Amino acid sequence: MHAAHEVNGPRYAHAILATKELLALLPATQERKQTIKKVEIERFSVISSKPFEAVVAALRVAVGRPDMVEFAKATKGARNFTELESVVQRGLGWTGLMMFMELDHGAILRK
Repeated sequence: MHAAHEVNGPRYAHAILATKELLALLPATQERKQTIKKVEIERFSVISSKPFEAVVAALRVAVGRPDMVEFAKATKGARNFTELESVVQRGLGWTGLMMFMELDHGAILRK
């Protein structure tokens, strides 16, 4: 797992570090409790004869795209798990997925 360090704004990271490298940069305090948890991630590729723009448009329709500022406020304001689950469910698309962030890697590489 990798963690972004030195985040500048909502979309760009100055360095990509392994979790252990990031934790080594944080100041050591007795109050800080470190837990590293490995998670399984599933990635898929789409192969289509349709134009790229058509595939991207279809994916955008299928994935929930909530206003993340409002989503953060609503999740923080949830008083219990049931309310939190309701907020999350409202943000999902018909596929059961939600977009948290979208990066145009090509635009970044062209800089």
